[in-house]
Amino acid sequence: MSGFRTVIHILVFSILGVCGLSACTEAGQTPSAHPVAGVALPLTFSSVSFEESSNVPKEHCRFTAARRDTFGAGRQVLIHTGSTLPSQTTGLCTVDEGEHTGNDSLVLVHEDIITGALEAAAGTVVSGSVTNEHPLASAEGFVAEPLTPLATRISNGVGLGEYWRLPAAPAVPTVAWAAPHGGEIEPGTDEELAALNISATDTRNAYWGVIGDMEPNGAADHWHITAGDVSEFSFEGLQRLRAHSYTYAVSFHGFTNSQIPEPVLVGGAEALEFRQSVASVLEHEVRVRHNGTFLDALAMDLRDCDANSNHASCKYKKYGGRDEDNFVNELPTSGRGLQLEQTTTARNTYGGTLARGVKSVLDCLLDAPDRAFQNSNPAATSMSVDDTGLILTTGACPYFVGELEVLHGAAQRWAFRTSVSCGTGSCTGLLGRVDAYGNNADGTWTWVGGGELSSTIVSGSSRLVSDTTLDHPASTSRRYRFVVRASNKVSPPAAPVLQRGISVTGTLQ
Repeated sequence: MSGFRTVIHILVFSILGVCGLSACTEAGQTPSAHPVAGVALPLTFSSVSFEESSNVPKEHCRFTAARRDTFGAGRQVLIHTGSTLPSQTTGLCTVDEGEHTGNDSLVLVHEDIITGALEAAAGTVVSGSVTNEHPLASAEGFVAEPLTPLATRISNGVGLGEYWRLPAAPAVPTVAWAAPHGGEIEPGTDEELAALNISATDTRNAYWGVIGDMEPNGAADHWHITAGDVSEFSFEGLQRLRAHSYTYAVSFHGFTNSQIPEPVLVGGAEALEFRQSVASVLEHEVRVRHNGTFLDALAMDLRDCDANSNHASCKYKKYGGRDEDNFVNELPTSGRGLQLEQTTTARNTYGGTLARGVKSVLDCLLDAPDRAFQNSNPAATSMSVDDTGLILTTGACPYFVGELEVLHGAAQRWAFRTSVSCGTGSCTGLLGRVDAYGNNADGTWTWVGGGELSSTIVSGSSRLVSDTTLDHPASTSRRYRFVVRASNKVSPPAAPVLQRGISVTGTLQ
């Protein structure tokens, strides 16, 4: 499986002049000298012809077997029509696994590369060059450097670059974040990385991003590479991220408003129930932080599409992000990443809220609980945790996190009531939500229940309440984590005020 590829963390990024095959051979860089995995020999071939072929997949370029093996199938190369690098570089493509039997100077490409990246009429044969000398790493792309504004990273409105951050050793990050299509490729996705506010001293989070611009024409036509094709051997920052294994990984993506009716799609190989909870949390965060605005977020369920390719749900398939070769699924040890697809409007209006909303889900699962209780007495019929006397801003998670551990010999059913005090008045203007998770052996959590809290009267007092019933199997000890969000609605840039008086009580049924 691709998720278990060996990674050798060496990349060569020297700037070569454009050379033909013979010139590269004279330098000792023959096509037969296939590089060791992870070692990219700098190669540039000039005087090539890009020719359209319906047999080549989108965003791919097909070479003879010798040149394919020189670059490495599955890696990305730059294509350009000028004699100067990088100013006349015009596109990026993935080296196809197939081969053609024509001349070495022929490169077969999909029509979209002719009309998009090379900006020629369909059917035109375009002369140019191809190289693996890319991308230009940002000067800020080194270990322990914070993410800073991106506006100055690409000059003259043309170019491709990448940036990254890893915590300084010996810290080992547990969450990986990515924006593989930043800049003008999928605008706003790199700003979502910045909105995470990951500091230089953060030891939990690592990130990697690619930025591309191509004025006045669309950068997506020139620089977009689908997530399932992105090779860490072509992007130094992604290769650096792969030096570690992560508990969770998230990537930010975008599509246009007209493609899909829902503004946000939550995909990736994560379990459907977990992704559904993330989608609901994102809706909740937008309502709270944008004065009750409703934003529709959908966790795509493609099971019916898997059984029937004509099913209505298949319209979401290209955004599913389930491919095991998708880098976001390769980064976590579980093989389950999260991929966020968002409309242009969602990114422009709510991008920061959405990014921080996903981060809050993971922070609240990775932080130590604010309060925990273990039911070690088999005869006990109730247990509870509350926020009395706590300061909820001590960790990265800004919300109340309570853990209750069930330990019993027989199978049982527990009802857990989450309750939040509304004070002396009513609950008008307050929003609350609870998410319950069960712990897994690999350090991740499974979403097991929860939802929005409803306003009600309990013993004469106004409260936000939600009940979660869990069937606990026999002879099993399991921790259940309850993340409780309760606050007032606000209009940006104000911050919500957290509501206190939170309790989670479990009762044996």
